[in-house]
Amino acid sequence: MLTAIGIVIVLKQLPHAFGDDKDTEGDFSFSQADHENTFTEILTSFIDINPGALIISLSCMLLLIFWERLAAGGLTLFRTFPASLGAVLLGVGINEVFHVLGSGLYLGNSPTHMVSIPVLRSLSDARQVFDFPDFSTLGTVAIWTSALTLALVASLESLLSLEAADAIDPQRRNSSANRELLAQGVGNILSGMVGGLPVTSVVVRTSANVYAGARTRMSAFMHGLLLLAAVVVFPVWLNRIPLSALAAILIMVGYKLAKPSLFIKQYKEGPEQFIPFIATILLVVFSDLLTGIAIGTIIGLGFVVYSNFHSALTIKRQGHEVRLIFNKDVYFLNKGQVKAALMGLQEGDHLYVDASKATFIDHDVFNMLREIRQAAPQRGITVRFDEVFRKRLFTNAVEVLQ
Repeated sequence: MLTAIGIVIVLKQLPHAFGDDKDTEGDFSFSQADHENTFTEILTSFIDINPGALIISLSCMLLLIFWERLAAGGLTLFRTFPASLGAVLLGVGINEVFHVLGSGLYLGNSPTHMVSIPVLRSLSDARQVFDFPDFSTLGTVAIWTSALTLALVASLESLLSLEAADAIDPQRRNSSANRELLAQGVGNILSGMVGGLPVTSVVVRTSANVYAGARTRMSAFMHGLLLLAAVVVFPVWLNRIPLSALAAILIMVGYKLAKPSLFIKQYKEGPEQFIPFIATILLVVFSDLLTGIAIGTIIGLGFVVYSNFHSALTIKRQGHEVRLIFNKDVYFLNKGQVKAALMGLQEGDHLYVDASKATFIDHDVFNMLREIRQAAPQRGITVRFDEVFRKRLFTNAVEVLQ
């Protein structure tokens, strides 16, 4: 999921880096509202590149690359001052230089290529930002359908983002899913009361926090406070930030989430890891996050079933000695394997069934073992069982094959 999100971030931000800002920043779906898709949007923006935006985005990316190298070298300034803030200041500075020089590269201060945040000049302006709920609609089915849909989608995305955050946490800590959902529920109630958007964890913000050196939950709290302060106190200055500068920052974040080394690592771990990995990435890129995760999970479960199917049994033959070993619990999926092994027995064979590692044996498999014991004298074979038993589901009675 992390790698897929990283690729989507890069693909979606490339048009903004080229100066094509028609599509919204938060649209991560393959099919866009403007009837373009992720790749046609890139092609369109590449054909009609805005030179000013390209200069700003490339300059910011170069700054981020060299900033990290200097920080890794131990220079105090580059380790303490956020690289992303430095990139934003550079983007603003370059655009203002274009303005002073009267260059056609200037991106202007319109919402087309710049951050656009409402400027609250008075208390009445602030009141207009809030949209209080109309409780008279509580009796409509559409409201409850929308609420349940948002609750399920937001909860699922938050839990997935929580797993992703733990995966990139340098200290490898385990976050509390219950606390995350509780905080999300309280946040959604408060946000809904003032007309705000639904609250959910987003891996882009989380990864930006982690890569900025965050260590505790206080970083998320401070992140929110700083965003609130910036929107309320400095909207005029925020509106001077070119979207191409933000695109450069997000492209670097996306690259960190989808480094080529991750593909090599997954490939070396074998097909059972690599195929679900690639499938999830392709599905997320060519559909949306939830669809990709859902189908990718099903593919992953298929490989789990396949792996368990083949590793549950070990069959060894040495002359007339045949050993059938249950390495784990045996389910109905293994019935065919057991049947093939028993049908392959020849006159004079000595069958030894070791089920000491299995706590559960499927009813059909158990019946086949019982039948081979009964038919053994007629087939001219001998059978010996080791801890072959089956517990009945409701009575807890245990039947043991001797």
